[in-house]
Amino acid sequence: MLRGGIVARADIQSIIDRINAQAEGRQTGAFATRVYTDEPIVSRGSQMASYLPERIEQMRAIARNPEARMWPAAKLFYEQARVMEDYEDDVPFYSTFSHYFPTYEDMSNRDLRRYFSWRTQVRQGKVSPTSLSFVFVLFYELLCGVGVSDARDGFDKICSLWQSYRVFDGKLDRHAKRWLRDYAAWHNLPVELITPYVDLEFDQAVVALKRGLVTWREVSTLASSPVQDELLNALEKLSSYQLGSSRLYRERPDTLAAVTCGSLSQLAVYYDKHRKSGLVETLFGSPLAKSYPMFASAVFWAPRRHEDCAYELDEVNRYVCARGAWHREEYLESRGRNAKLGSIVRTIDQRLRLVLDYEHPLAEGATPKYLAKIIDEQIAARLEWERQREARRVRIDLGQLDQIRAAANVTREALLVDEEREDASDLATVAVVADPVPSHADAAAAGPALECTSDSPRIEGQVTEGPLAPPEGASGAEVSPKRQTAVSETQGAQEGPYGLTSAELAIVSTLLEGGQPNFGTVSPDMMVDSINEKLFDLLGDTAIEFVDGGPQIIEDYLQDLRGALLP
Repeated sequence: MLRGGIVARADIQSIIDRINAQAEGRQTGAFATRVYTDEPIVSRGSQMASYLPERIEQMRAIARNPEARMWPAAKLFYEQARVMEDYEDDVPFYSTFSHYFPTYEDMSNRDLRRYFSWRTQVRQGKVSPTSLSFVFVLFYELLCGVGVSDARDGFDKICSLWQSYRVFDGKLDRHAKRWLRDYAAWHNLPVELITPYVDLEFDQAVVALKRGLVTWREVSTLASSPVQDELLNALEKLSSYQLGSSRLYRERPDTLAAVTCGSLSQLAVYYDKHRKSGLVETLFGSPLAKSYPMFASAVFWAPRRHEDCAYELDEVNRYVCARGAWHREEYLESRGRNAKLGSIVRTIDQRLRLVLDYEHPLAEGATPKYLAKIIDEQIAARLEWERQREARRVRIDLGQLDQIRAAANVTREALLVDEEREDASDLATVAVVADPVPSHADAAAAGPALECTSDSPRIEGQVTEGPLAPPEGASGAEVSPKRQTAVSETQGAQEGPYGLTSAELAIVSTLLEGGQPNFGTVSPDMMVDSINEKLFDLLGDTAIEFVDGGPQIIEDYLQDLRGALLP
């Protein structure tokens, strides 16, 4: 069918299909007598390898422009991509094309048609494996804003392409995460979009530590508070000495937590007064601004210089653009658990154990006088607060009410005259006949003792938080402030170097050889804590820490321990 002298594409394809079908039918009918030879397959001219579509020729012409020869490769790619933005093709798109930082100019005409055919399929929702260089070119187009309606649409398409193609090749992960972060900063998209692709846990812990130390000082609290919880969570991520693994913390968590937070807060005050840098800055440095190449490892071009801006990820992490130059601000000096902070926390634990005459002391290391003074003052304040809190308690033992009632009846009887005794006897008789009421002694036998403090009453025998909770089943008795903790330890083990048991020595030896020990039924935290205590005299520091859930000897002490413990 002719339309204005030009045969429609659909009609051409229909004609080709009929010709191929007729040829196949003739071949089938002569099956018994015919000798088969190669026969050409009829196809459209646009599908032939030698055919070059007009749009691709137009795009190629841009590179031949004398002015374009002076352009950077990224600008040439951007201008060509704009020309090819809505182009579609339909040739087989399998290709072995491979190039570092690929662009259109690096492809042959055939590879160009294969790429645009694959891109056509992707835009229709059909992502198939192909040359990885083709995939990068499509990423470059999206980063440059080619084929997107707005910034949010571009972000979604970049993310979709990455998630769809990573099932074929995981090499894209490292690039795609950074490109998404940079794209959001460039276009000032909501920070929530890139939260899954940004690791800010360490920096946020440093910020929480700094903020918590100031807040603790302002609140001046000795009781548990949200500020204390914030500080303890920060220490869990930043300190090489894990407070949660301490035996003393498991038995008296509130006491050790309050002394630790108070000591660090006062130490921060000391640093502010006597040092050039504050405590947190001394330990972790300050956020630094570093020159930052946007869309690194990508071919990217922006037609206009970006306006000055600041894109904040949190209090210390942000992108800054000034006069077209980009910088990234973040903590750069340290990204792991801090040994100096760990030493301070361990010293607090050690000195509190010493004052409490705790049955599992820690070896004392070299402690500056100012630090010892700060810690001891915080220990004294906390223990005095606990003493006064204990003294304010009022305990009523319901078991004694029977005796009190009997004594009161004797006194009452002595004060009554004969007429009053007769009236009281009559009333008692009526009360017994009408509705018998259980005595106080019966109530005491049926229920627990009532304990009151200056703040609020509490029933003894009920499990409560803190050191004041009584053992299960206790009633009407004084409760010890210490909690009892059952600890499984190896019995009858022979002592080795530095007081290590044979089981502990075997664990250290296994770690020194690069293996992971079997703790059996003993708690790994408690066993490692015991080993660290015994080796402190040798190293003056923690020997073993937990990394990714498993124990590991600190690298700085590997040689010292091999020389001291291994034959």
